[in-house]
Amino acid sequence: MNEFLFSILKGIQLPLLFFAAIGIYSRIRQKKWTSFDSLLLAAFLLYTVFTAFQVYFFYKILTTSARYILPGVPLYLPFAAMGAITVWNYCKKRKDMFIILLVLGSLFAVSNLYRIYSPRIKRFTSRKQYSEMMISMKVAGFIRMDWEKTVSQKTPRIRVWKSDVYQSGKRPLVSSPYTRIGFLCGGQQIPDFMLYAGYPVDYYVFDKGFTVPDRYEVAGKIIWDGKEVFIYKKASEQ
Repeated sequence: MNEFLFSILKGIQLPLLFFAAIGIYSRIRQKKWTSFDSLLLAAFLLYTVFTAFQVYFFYKILTTSARYILPGVPLYLPFAAMGAITVWNYCKKRKDMFIILLVLGSLFAVSNLYRIYSPRIKRFTSRKQYSEMMISMKVAGFIRMDWEKTVSQKTPRIRVWKSDVYQSGKRPLVSSPYTRIGFLCGGQQIPDFMLYAGYPVDYYVFDKGFTVPDRYEVAGKIIWDGKEVFIYKKASEQ
């Protein structure tokens, strides 16, 4: 529940919404509120509610992502602009409020920049994430070369689809906790519905200790940062 609410608050951009609230209050107080204003505000509220609860409507799971809420922000930006102008005009008359506004604006800009770029920075500063990235790239390179060498002709696209699961329709199909490998090697991470549909896994990629499925053999091994990662593929029939 907390993660669900946090995603919504992150998606609607609370600092901008604060200025929007001031803008709405200012227009109502000045008796400048119009039917178009009501339409914009209703559109934003309806978009946010239906987008936030769409997973719950279909699957009864209370979850969402901020990136799905974010496209609704432009609907209230006119009010946010009015609110920002109102605050600006007020702060110009009081130097202390102007400094506070400048500090808050700077903090907002810095926090947004950190939120945008921190995942990229952590890929190189976090040892765990950097290790996973390097393993994924090395394994994907191995699988790509092995697949091109093993499969002489271009494989047809997979025609089984599920609308709420992203898939590329390409092979090889990879099963691994390192979920980037499938796409990096030109195929995809095999989703559960493809397993149920009978599609075979082309490559398993797991750390040492994984129980090898029947008729699969070790095709290669990647060692990185003291970790051994094994690549399994279906054994060739004699």
